[in-house]
Amino acid sequence: MKPRHAEGEESRRKQVRRFCTVLFTVSLLLFRFAPSHAGCWASNPSGTRQCRDFRGRVSDQILTLCEDRPGDCAAEGYRPITTRHRSEKRPRPRKAVNGDAPLVVQATPQPASSAALDSPEPVEPPNQSQPISAQNALAMVGGLATVLLAAFLAVVIRRGLPGKCAFCGGKTGPFSWQHDECAEKNRAAWTNMVSAATEAARSGSGLDSLRETLSNLALGGKVPLDRIKEAEVGGFEAAVTAILDSSAISPTQESQLVSFMKAADLTQQDLDARGLWSRMVKGCVLSDVASGNLRSRVSAGTLPFNSQKGEILLWIFPTCRYAAEKAHRSYVGGSSGVSVRIMRGVYYRVGAFKGHPVETTSLDEVDTGILAITQKNLYFAGPHATFRIAIAKIVSLVPYSDGFTLFRDRANAKREVFFVDDPWFAHNLLSHLTPE
Repeated sequence: MKPRHAEGEESRRKQVRRFCTVLFTVSLLLFRFAPSHAGCWASNPSGTRQCRDFRGRVSDQILTLCEDRPGDCAAEGYRPITTRHRSEKRPRPRKAVNGDAPLVVQATPQPASSAALDSPEPVEPPNQSQPISAQNALAMVGGLATVLLAAFLAVVIRRGLPGKCAFCGGKTGPFSWQHDECAEKNRAAWTNMVSAATEAARSGSGLDSLRETLSNLALGGKVPLDRIKEAEVGGFEAAVTAILDSSAISPTQESQLVSFMKAADLTQQDLDARGLWSRMVKGCVLSDVASGNLRSRVSAGTLPFNSQKGEILLWIFPTCRYAAEKAHRSYVGGSSGVSVRIMRGVYYRVGAFKGHPVETTSLDEVDTGILAITQKNLYFAGPHATFRIAIAKIVSLVPYSDGFTLFRDRANAKREVFFVDDPWFAHNLLSHLTPE
């Protein structure tokens, strides 16, 4: 037997589907029978327009214009000519470009006329507004109505039909989807669900009745039951964030988080959607290093370098860009002297070159590869460079927003930069491993 909330949700979805079907049909009819934009033109390249003679909008000049539909030029203010006086000359047509219908050019205005030249474009005297034709106005109204219907349809698909509360099913205003008190009750229920999940993840208590508690809160606040897992993931995230803000994840806290995952039936894939599984494991690695109880929590398979005996792999960054500071030397100076001709085509030059070396440094990207960290060494392996850095030889470590910089304990040490996806964790891990 379905709960009352589930039945109401299913009824609301059926009602939304019926309304969307009707709205889609009305939109298709509007697109089918809405008048398309038509106009008045001076040419007929395709041969599909109807051409006839008109008088100008201002003067009595005779024009041959072409219409997409009968009445388009008349709607623009041109006056159709039904009869012509014998003294009036018809404009000479020229050969059609495309189609069988002739393409007629605009007649040359009479020299004695002082009226403005007419053209199919709306050219009007100053301070006069051009009236919009009825067909164009109807097309604009149809387009605006279609846009409004599409926007309303998007809102209806997301929130349901207006006039009915989405939470309690009661009547609302004609353009409202919910009661204010119902919406507030729903928000409070969701907040309580996340808080209950957070408390259970941090304390480890109430795990046996966690799903029942969240279900009761969801039913009381009209929260869909399929959002219970979302609330559990949100509570797990809040618990991990609160722990890491103060310290690393202790073994007791790790046990409580794992118990919460089993009670809530959360998998690693559910948590990795927000990166929570990696955050929890990183916190546990920092806790292991701080307590001295080292163990490997990552599985990498075969690595492209040979680790030393007794080393424990703590973490791997699969994509790391390595850059190093390099010195570039060039000579700047000039030469002076004279050339003495010995024979044709042979010269002997006497002079000297005087210059001095100029040395500059730049940070050059060397390679991209895998960065692995153990309790003894830092390994980098790429297509062009593979090396090992003893953690005991690191004398300086500087974090950045996208990586970290280190200096080795050797003569003429140069800056080496590693760009990783989590520089905060890499810096904290190496800081704990580096001897005081």
